[in-house]
Amino acid sequence: MLPVLIASAVVAASFAADLQEIAKLPGEPSIVSAAGINAKDEPILTLENDAAFDPQSSKRRVVIYAVGGNDHNAAAVLQLVRWMKSAAPARLRSE
Repeated sequence: MLPVLIASAVVAASFAADLQEIAKLPGEPSIVSAAGINAKDEPILTLENDAAFDPQSSKRRVVIYAVGGNDHNAAAVLQLVRWMKSAAPARLRSE
């Protein structure tokens, strides 16, 4: 059982590092936060813009969640967010 736990910890650390890297790309969102914790008491990491914490903000937001907690789904979400911040059309990014 220990190898699985170590592998899970490595995957979680890698995901967190990738999310931090994406947050540093120019533009929003740029704040790594957490929406809560999962059943293993690990944070459910999020990438937010500063408007996410402003109850008066009317800015639209999109939520992309890697269902199932597996590496493939997490990698797909990271790839999509990286694309949104770096290669998506400007009109799409501004909305």
